[in-house]
Amino acid sequence: MDHVPFPQGVTPPTVLFVGSLYDGKPGSFARYDVRKGMRNDMKTYSFVRVEPAVYQAFFQTWLYFGCLAEVSNIISLPIDATRFVERTRNGAQMVTSASLNEYLDR
Repeated sequence: MDHVPFPQGVTPPTVLFVGSLYDGKPGSFARYDVRKGMRNDMKTYSFVRVEPAVYQAFFQTWLYFGCLAEVSNIISLPIDATRFVERTRNGAQMVTSASLNEYLDR
């Protein structure tokens, strides 16, 4: 949410980067769960088969980075997904939307 102006003194929420960059295969967004072996989990709404961190990474990759990739494919505007991950001073990787406005302007 760091692409949206916040009132003075308010900082945007921070989100740790736990996933991976989306593979970007055009038209494959709807079948990403199948490709990653999560189809049954999604169909049964049962998210106990693997560790919670695995689900967190799966959903972050699919629903954040996958959406970015799909929209960029639809409008034929290539994006550099690495611009949506930043490293903090202590070395942690965080999800950022700071460069989103630049893409929206294009």
